[in-house]
Amino acid sequence: MLPGRLRDKIEIYAEARTTNDYSERVKSYSLSFPVRAEMSFLSGTELQYHAMADAAQTIRFRVYFKMNKYNERQLIKFRGDYFNIRSIEPDRDRTFTILTADRMPEGAFKIV
Repeated sequence: MLPGRLRDKIEIYAEARTTNDYSERVKSYSLSFPVRAEMSFLSGTELQYHAMADAAQTIRFRVYFKMNKYNERQLIKFRGDYFNIRSIEPDRDRTFTILTADRMPEGAFKIV
């Protein structure tokens, strides 16, 4: 890998246990740690629902390999958007981990 390839900064948000006024569990996340990554677009679509447009993106992030640091219940913040981790795949040499993530719609979760 060439130097300077991990030039994008992402933030990993872990699931937090919070409740609302009625003692119901609310899906919320808190900042866990920042990490450097190499980003590449996997796919993207734009949908039209009546008079509203919605964009769906799938992005692949390449980060240094760390055992048990990432899981599917975490979110990734990248350039102001939040992405749900869909799959975690280590490479053959166990040098890097590839995180495939889908863009989350706004208002579907709460940041604590």
